[in-house]
Amino acid sequence: MGVATLKYQPLARLMLEHFGLASYFEVIYGSDDASSLSKADIITSVLSTMEVAAAEAVLIGDTVHDENGAQESGVAFIAVDYGFGFAPGESKSSTMMAMAQSASELLHYL
Repeated sequence: MGVATLKYQPLARLMLEHFGLASYFEVIYGSDDASSLSKADIITSVLSTMEVAAAEAVLIGDTVHDENGAQESGVAFIAVDYGFGFAPGESKSSTMMAMAQSASELLHYL
């Protein structure tokens, strides 16, 4: 598993380490100092480093930025409505594989 976030990469790593989650991920990639990377750029970097084809990956996210980045990079997308970007109970869009309302429901799709 890898992390592809628009958060500043050192901050993302620090947050995951703080909560004891960093060790679950092979790579943790985020924005650079200039914030010049798009979500698709970051997703592509994660896939390249992990040597995973886009067709074999799925991005789990809670914002339209995640949805768009997944679509631009050719990765399947599962939205979660318990984050920040999608309202609880929001309908699945045509670019989503699924819309999960809980972590246990998310596991069902995986």
